[in-house]
Amino acid sequence: MDVQQLSVTAELIRSLSYDEDNSTDTKCKGTLETAAWVQQLISSTPGSRVVFSAHGEGQSMQHLSTGLAGDHLFLSLLQNDLIRDMVVIYAEKALYTVLQLGVPVCGHPTIVHGGLISAVFNETFGVLLYAEGRYGTLELSMVFTARLEVDYKKPLPAESMVICTAEIESIEGRKIWVTAKLTDPSRETVYAISKALFVKPKNVDTQQADGAHQAAAATANGSGHVVQCHY
Repeated sequence: MDVQQLSVTAELIRSLSYDEDNSTDTKCKGTLETAAWVQQLISSTPGSRVVFSAHGEGQSMQHLSTGLAGDHLFLSLLQNDLIRDMVVIYAEKALYTVLQLGVPVCGHPTIVHGGLISAVFNETFGVLLYAEGRYGTLELSMVFTARLEVDYKKPLPAESMVICTAEIESIEGRKIWVTAKLTDPSRETVYAISKALFVKPKNVDTQQADGAHQAAAATANGSGHVVQCHY
């Protein structure tokens, strides 16, 4: 990359810089949950509940039901404003992850890195299965990603507001197939779609797994809580 190309790239990044005086985007974490369209999503979805909202700062950000371990990727993304705000809504066999993305999340200039999009899908799937096990009919204490497929449909600009909608497609013994779409809030623009296979490990001691999760959380952030899904 020559000097001219570097200059152009720097100018593109500066053009995405967050202007607190002029921006209408979320200015502090936890306010996305109160946005009118998010409230409409919650009220129009039968049996829905908010299972995560980025209230507070740093390690004080908590799940409404459990905490995030201190080494969790998405906690770090929130702490460093790569994700400016995040709220997660669970309904029966479905999950909605609403995100306000930041600026330094790109591969090509101004375009969100495909690896981050994959991570959003994987996180949404994992929380869906955790929530279904906690609030729904799925019996599990731990699941792992076995396969993750992503089809990229349209470049996603940095600073976008997006919603990742995930559903359970089928369950075959220890195998759980899930699908999702990443769209704009209107769900008219589709940025990517994904399908994944999660597997419940053999011979998992539920009490031992729960104890290990609690110990890890207490060590990481002193909260004594941890999300009980690993993937």
